Amino acid sequence: MHYDPLRHHRRSIRLRGYDYAQAGDYYVTLCVKERESLLGAILRNEMLLSRIGEIVKECWEGIPGHFPRAALDQYVIMPDHMHGIIALVDQVGTRHAVSRLEKILPPRCEQFGRPVSGSLSTIIRSFKSAASKRIHSEGYSTFAWQSRFYEHIIRDGRDLDRIRNYIADNVSKWSKDNENHESDAANAS
Repeated sequence: MHYDPLRHHRRSIRLRGYDYAQAGDYYVTLCVKERESLLGAILRNEMLLSRIGEIVKECWEGIPGHFPRAALDQYVIMPDHMHGIIALVDQVGTRHAVSRLEKILPPRCEQFGRPVSGSLSTIIRSFKSAASKRIHSEGYSTFAWQSRFYEHIIRDGRDLDRIRNYIADNVSKWSKDNENHESDAANAS
């Protein structure tokens, strides 16, 4: 399909001009279409993965096997979404730094129909595609991801620690949020 500005006019949420293939840490959130709770359920502050959730976990953990520059950090799969940190390392394995070569070359920005090899978007697109294909092959033909994903460029160690804590606390906060929502609903009855 060719790019048609009249049909393909969604505004990108990515940082304009930023090279998402450069070394660094990236926090991502991916959601199931219409936020359906298909990845599992939380019971007594523990996330219990469904078969779909198990496939998502296997595919997520397989990312470094397909993208050698990608290293996985902390992640959590929730009933209707997941959070994770992906580190893209340069050729000598450093994070949080732009290599000398990357400082010299202009940023490689994705455009419609022109993915950048090894970029965050390419990795996420590949992951979502592989997970969906496996999920569908096991008979869950209606499963789908939301078309976009949230990303945050992790700027330093403090930011990384804050996000790791957020991910680690996600399951327990989900339970508290649901308890508050359920008590609000009970009080409204």
